[in-house]
Amino acid sequence: MIKFAVIIIIGGILGALMGHYGKCTSGSCPLTANPYRGAIYGILMATLLVFALSKTDSSKLPSNKRKEDSMVLQLEKEVDFKNQVLESSDVCLVDFFSHSCPPCRMLEPTIKQLGQEYNGKAKIIQVNLDQVPELARQFSINAIPAVIFFKDGKEVQRIIGLRSKTEYNQLLDSLIDTNDK
Repeated sequence: MIKFAVIIIIGGILGALMGHYGKCTSGSCPLTANPYRGAIYGILMATLLVFALSKTDSSKLPSNKRKEDSMVLQLEKEVDFKNQVLESSDVCLVDFFSHSCPPCRMLEPTIKQLGQEYNGKAKIIQVNLDQVPELARQFSINAIPAVIFFKDGKEVQRIIGLRSKTEYNQLLDSLIDTNDK
């Protein structure tokens, strides 16, 4: 916030100086017509510069936000899917989604919560079908969001569409319980 204020003040001062020393005789030059107008334009330009250069740095995010995202594995290649799901002995929940799908975006917070809850007990995985469309063909996915549950590398259950978190919890719990026996 202090950096923002300092940049705006500097922009205002530079604009005022340009207005004072610009020597615009017609008065139509927006920056140099007078010091006041120069200061206003300097502040506006500095504000635009601050917003254009500012970006969110993930290292400054609270640590719980960064951990939450890392508990859900994002797969972008078919070979990664094979290694992480089909060749795995773990219970896997795989969310097949697209960013252009509103129900998929509505499901995303639930998937992140499941990632936190089942960390170490089951793999929670997201696959963006825009990046890996061949998996949609391989698993005959005609509608999204499609959540497929795998156990020992084989599909055991499929949920198409948006459902309650409780439904996902119940299926994961039953698969984990049978895995423990």
